[in-house]
Amino acid sequence: MTLEAHLSTVLAACALPADAPLAVAVSGGADSMALVLLLDALGFPVTALTVDHGLRPEAAAEARQVAAWMAARGIAHAILTPAPLDFIPNIQTRAREMRYGALAHWMRAHGHDTLLVAHHADDQAETVALQQHRGSSPPSRAGMALIRRRGAIRVIRPLLGVRKAQLVAYLGAHGQPWIEDPSNRSERYARNRVRQALDDASIERLWFEAQAQGEARHRDDQARIAWIGAHVRVENDSASFPRASWLTLDAETASDTLSRAVQAVGRRSHRARHHETARLAEALRSQEAGKATLGGVIIAWTAESVSLRPEPRPPVPLVSGATSPHIAG
Repeated sequence: MTLEAHLSTVLAACALPADAPLAVAVSGGADSMALVLLLDALGFPVTALTVDHGLRPEAAAEARQVAAWMAARGIAHAILTPAPLDFIPNIQTRAREMRYGALAHWMRAHGHDTLLVAHHADDQAETVALQQHRGSSPPSRAGMALIRRRGAIRVIRPLLGVRKAQLVAYLGAHGQPWIEDPSNRSERYARNRVRQALDDASIERLWFEAQAQGEARHRDDQARIAWIGAHVRVENDSASFPRASWLTLDAETASDTLSRAVQAVGRRSHRARHHETARLAEALRSQEAGKATLGGVIIAWTAESVSLRPEPRPPVPLVSGATSPHIAG
């Protein structure tokens, strides 16, 4: 099966109309360049979106290069420039959140609701390996989902069944250059160290594990959704559920359900780490009453119920005009 045929099949399974306007995250790397060219070849009306974080001196020139490549192929393109990040711990995570925030802002402004990103099979294997290393739960070791909601935006990863080498070969066959990001080779980042340690056999094994775990996660999700619908009461920004009903769940399901509730009430894009949620779940099981915080949420429990409410946000300081310089005319 050709890459075009594979992509067409995946997008049809996502119930994506052939004439749906699509936004595509295009960094200029081989993966995203291959994705946008494939979509264009299939006749989808696409807009390529390149986010310039300003984290590297070359980023602005690279974004302009992507714009030139898109213009040469008649593909609509926009460069998004959010406020630059300073160097801080976990900067990759912050940069990813800023990137998705900028993409979502553009999409809302232009009436788009579907974003395609170019994560592929090698990325999926790396994700599973990282989750295993961190001791994450089996559901987390399913890796990345084909479709995920980020607020009002639907994110689709249609290349999860495609190896990176196939994408590179596709670009070579179509005479399309791409940009290599030197940070992808830096051993400062855990993902890069994992990537360098994986061989083809490991990638294939981890990818199949992600598939199996993903199917199991889907079945478990349906059961959890049913439990939440039957037991969780939502009022304004808070939620509560009967403790006795929660205690009947097996340990993994109870922890995962609690994690999802914390994420929803805290309005976070990512859930708390597995070991943190597991520690909270153990406290709920072993202590008759108590209070804790996790993921921006206050969790309080008694013998009868568990309640969750957002932590109060600190007040925004006002800047006094009296301290501003003033020159009399």
